[in-house]
Amino acid sequence: MDKASELKKLEQEIAADGTLPLREANLVFGEGNPGSEVVFIGEAPGFNEDQQRRPFVGRAGQLLRQCIRDIKWKEADVYITNIVKRRPPENRDPSPEEINAYKPYLTRQLKIINPKIIVALGKAENSCCAWKILNELFFAGSENKPRPRENFPF
Repeated sequence: MDKASELKKLEQEIAADGTLPLREANLVFGEGNPGSEVVFIGEAPGFNEDQQRRPFVGRAGQLLRQCIRDIKWKEADVYITNIVKRRPPENRDPSPEEINAYKPYLTRQLKIINPKIIVALGKAENSCCAWKILNELFFAGSENKPRPRENFPF
């Protein structure tokens, strides 16, 4: 099975999982090139993302997509997703329980895509959660685990 088919199957599995929180919101699975070497991971969908069922289409998404274009990449050449696949009420931050519920699906999504570069976006605590997932996924049992950087000198 090719990556696009595997991702579609995973999306359908998430949609059918009645144990997941936030089921009253739309599923925002992710989009982009399943064979991308770069994946951007946000916290959770916001209002606009929930309405359009697409990740990063609100103000933050417009900025991200402009940055992608500014470095001469095409949006279609990267993959964009979130840790939590449904919008929390009132656009609040996802709870640890919500993150943990969706975490196995993000892990599987990343295993399918198998990118070389993963960019964790959002607030520090959720970016750290993404780093924990990445450490577990790619460096389990390794003594040479990467550490997230606090600040980037741009």
